[in-house]
Amino acid sequence: MNGVPRPRIELSTLSLGSSLGKGGQGQVTAVTNILLNKQWPAVLKEYSPEAKRALQVTALESIAEFPETLAHQESRWLHDSTAWPVAVVQDQGVACGFLMRAVPPAYYFDFRTQTRGTQRKLADMAFLLNPEAFMRGAGIAITDHDRLMLLESVAAALSRLHALQITVGDLSPKNLLFSLTPAPSCFLIDCDAVRLRGLTVLDQVETPDWEAPPGEPRATAATDAFKFGLLAIRLFARDQSSRDATALAAVSPELGRFARLSQRDSRQRPAPGAWMTALSAAALSISATAASRPAAPRPVPTAPRISVPIPTLYPTTNRPAVHPTTNRPAVYPTTKYRPPSPAPAVRPPRRARRRPAGPLLMVACVIAIAAVVGVFVHNAMKTSATAAGIGDSCLVGTWRDGAGNTSTKWNGEVVAMHGGAGNVDHISAKGTDEDTWGGKAKPLYGTYKGHRLKEIIHGHNTLTIYATKTGHKITSTEDGWSTGSTNEFTYKGRTYSGYLSQHGTTSVTYECTAHKLTWRYNGHTLDRETRISATP
Repeated sequence: MNGVPRPRIELSTLSLGSSLGKGGQGQVTAVTNILLNKQWPAVLKEYSPEAKRALQVTALESIAEFPETLAHQESRWLHDSTAWPVAVVQDQGVACGFLMRAVPPAYYFDFRTQTRGTQRKLADMAFLLNPEAFMRGAGIAITDHDRLMLLESVAAALSRLHALQITVGDLSPKNLLFSLTPAPSCFLIDCDAVRLRGLTVLDQVETPDWEAPPGEPRATAATDAFKFGLLAIRLFARDQSSRDATALAAVSPELGRFARLSQRDSRQRPAPGAWMTALSAAALSISATAASRPAAPRPVPTAPRISVPIPTLYPTTNRPAVHPTTNRPAVYPTTKYRPPSPAPAVRPPRRARRRPAGPLLMVACVIAIAAVVGVFVHNAMKTSATAAGIGDSCLVGTWRDGAGNTSTKWNGEVVAMHGGAGNVDHISAKGTDEDTWGGKAKPLYGTYKGHRLKEIIHGHNTLTIYATKTGHKITSTEDGWSTGSTNEFTYKGRTYSGYLSQHGTTSVTYECTAHKLTWRYNGHTLDRETRISATP
């Protein structure tokens, strides 16, 4: 690539700070003794042993050197708009990762929870693919004008990357960050996963529900165009997995036409840059319409508008997933709160997505997310009963989960899962459910194409539950997983990491005695728990 060869940095020379996240490809850690380009806080992404074995070191070096081959203006834009790898890091002469800039503070926001106050979160665009009620409750204030300007920012970035012969490949809302102030803008992470002039560092993977059409090669300008169209559709549908362009077409018929074309044959797809004129025109139209009406005060959220630092890998705790019509988690949980796969009639909404490090990674993410959502569903359900005045003190106390049955989606197929015993739930009379997956929590197991699929959850989740008036029915809302919570999957000897979803609402029924608590969904037993605290 004719870049300026950069000397590798020895791992032992780095002063490492706090861990920022861990995933299937490795972990990300703050670096305290280096400023990149004399201005950006540095972050280390160190690959896992499995990823190191598959690592294409020459490709990683070429990607790190690539900005030096560009004109100053292009190089500056690339570093300002992405978490681009800057230098290869080696451990005793063997490449083990790379340094990149930390995500700018503008791409974090203060996420409001019901029971744990305000938490600083990475502003990935998945937060915006949710109903208005969810976003208002989370402290996000966004208008259709903001959405159009944000899409224009993404379209401009993709167009510029394509001009540099860079394709994103796994384009999804989890590797696109956003800020709404002072103007809508985006920031790209996971840049070691791009394809640069035919080179890739690791095998290309895709986030579940953001896959390119079957039969198309991965990581091309055409697949980026397809996924950009999906993003536009889902941003206006306020939904994690919609493919219906009606809401976008209602804002602009021309944008609706672009969206429908983007989902067809690759030869008909408009490039992201082709959207920009229509996006700008629609935004101007909305501004003009708003100006013609009497000015109405815009609500000011108590928490700042979404605005984000964290590097290419980030904590596995951010995954909004609420289905707009059913108000249930838009995921197939891999925990007790999802019915087993043989019963499609009772299968709740769709899955979410995440990206690991191989074709299965995407699966892992699905599951990961699923696991989380399922967990929150399950826990929350229990606690809300007492808090909402159902008067069932039987629920209050500390319980240990038994093995449960559920299902998840792996590579687009439903997989029955069983296990997960051992996590501890503490339900308070105030309606808070603290769910801890510690060292005694057991894995979940399933079988996919003749091979065992294993899932392990570690971390702490908080839910708020509310009782309904009908007999023994509980509705729960998840407030969030603690930083550092992890969800790992093992398939065919490889380990992948997924997201722990934090948002959603669902309902189940229960039976409670002095010593046992049973959860059911549409007649299916999901989980049985044993009381380990004193009987109330």
